[in-house]
Amino acid sequence: MHPALLISLVLLLNFLSFLAGRNFEENKQDDQKMQLRIQMDKVKTEITTKDAQIEELRKELEAKEVDIAESRKENLSTAPTRHVSLIPSSPTESDESRIVSEVASGKESMATGNDKENVNTRNRGIKKRT
Repeated sequence: MHPALLISLVLLLNFLSFLAGRNFEENKQDDQKMQLRIQMDKVKTEITTKDAQIEELRKELEAKEVDIAESRKENLSTAPTRHVSLIPSSPTESDESRIVSEVASGKESMATGNDKENVNTRNRGIKKRT
């Protein structure tokens, strides 16, 4: 064989192997892109199903809130009403006697205990000033 033909044949084979390798890399990248698209589609379907579940749960919650509000209205309408008088009732004799005895005992304690405390605090104040 002629050496120039041999060299051209080797160059042709190198070029073909380069193209084959490049084509292999492109195919590999295309496969990766397809896998990513498939994963994205799966995630999108999961998101839509989750959104649908969330919407169903919201509707259930709203229905339960309406039921609770209606039952509260029913409970309020059927509950016995208590009448609260805004006018104070007059004190009974026992209340009056209790109040008088508390006031009297308070005056006694003020005459005995509180005066001593007041004198002590006054003396402390005087001692601090001098």
